Amino acid sequence: MQDYSSTELIVYSIEKGLETVRTELEETKYNLEKAREESMLMANSLCALKQELERRKRQVEQIEKLMMEDVKFKIVPGSARYEQGTQFQFANQPSFTR
Repeated sequence: MQDYSSTELIVYSIEKGLETVRTELEETKYNLEKAREESMLMANSLCALKQELERRKRQVEQIEKLMMEDVKFKIVPGSARYEQGTQFQFANQPSFTR
C-alpha cells in the first residue's frame, strides 16, 4: 500500500471538493436556465391570455351593443313596444321589484 503524505491528501481532498462544487454549480446553472426559460414561456402565455381576454371583452361589448340596438323596448303601462311599433301584452304584469 502506498503511503501518501499529508500534503498530498489535503490536495486530493481539495480537488475532490472542487470537483463536487463544479458539478453542483453546473447543475444549478442548468436548473436556473430551465427555470428562466419556463418563466419566459409563462410570461408569454400570460400576455397572450390577456390579449385574448381583451379581444373577447370587446366582442361581448359589440354583441351587447347590437342586442340593445335590435331590441329597444319602451315600457308603457300594461304593454311593451318595439320601436318598430309591434305591440304585445304581458300575460301577467311584470314585477320590477324583485
